[in-house]
Amino acid sequence: MVIKKWFKDPKIDTKTHFNVIKIWENNICDDEIKEFLNKEILDSYIWIDTLIRNYSTKDKKVLIDFLENNVLPSKSELYRVWQWDLWEIISKLLVSYFFWLEVPATKLKLKTNKDKSVFWTDMISHNKWKDIKDWYYYEIKTKQDLLKKDYKITWNPRYITVVAYDWLKNDLSKNSGAIATFLWKLYEMKENYDKSKVYLDIADGSKIINKNYEIFIIWETSTYKDDIITALENISPDLKPLNVTIILIDWFKWLVDDLRNKVLIDAEKIVYTK
Repeated sequence: MVIKKWFKDPKIDTKTHFNVIKIWENNICDDEIKEFLNKEILDSYIWIDTLIRNYSTKDKKVLIDFLENNVLPSKSELYRVWQWDLWEIISKLLVSYFFWLEVPATKLKLKTNKDKSVFWTDMISHNKWKDIKDWYYYEIKTKQDLLKKDYKITWNPRYITVVAYDWLKNDLSKNSGAIATFLWKLYEMKENYDKSKVYLDIADGSKIINKNYEIFIIWETSTYKDDIITALENISPDLKPLNVTIILIDWFKWLVDDLRNKVLIDAEKIVYTK
């Protein structure tokens, strides 16, 4: 499995108010891993089968123009939109592979503007079995600075973990059942009625689930400091159980650039390779 080639098994450290899970790279992100990631990226924005069915008999320029103009965030939005979308996709892969959880939907196919992020709880997952018992809410952060000036909540810059925690808590205070309601509608449209019924039961409270809270921080290895963990401990977070997962990647900024530069080349390989 490519994810196993890229990342080591998670290491868990229990703190007073939450667990810290750290994931380091096993190997640098090489061409095989990048090609795998770009396939996942394309499939998250628009189904691979759709691209093959509609563009495999057309000129390559038509495919490239379509992806650039309608699907992929512009290069001018590399660190505001593309980077964020990329790490949401990687988070989904890590959750599925290392923690054996199902991510029933991603937000990226819901975009109406390719150069804007979709605002919603960043990701949800649950156990893979039909009888859903465990439900996980995620806030994902990936920035270049450990401190973030978040003026919507405070006039003072704070550590990224504290900002992530406040956003997660703020999202859930509005209506945590809205996500289950959305999934019910989504699977109704897919005519997967068995699964849609499970989400409806969660949404209307007929089924009781165990709620879990997750913060994912994706960071450049060389600039990471445990100060962000200490800062979160100091506010004594009351969402429980809470996990903070730190994914440490070498050459973080370079990888963001490189994947965007290669995604169209990989799209051509996928669509036109017999």
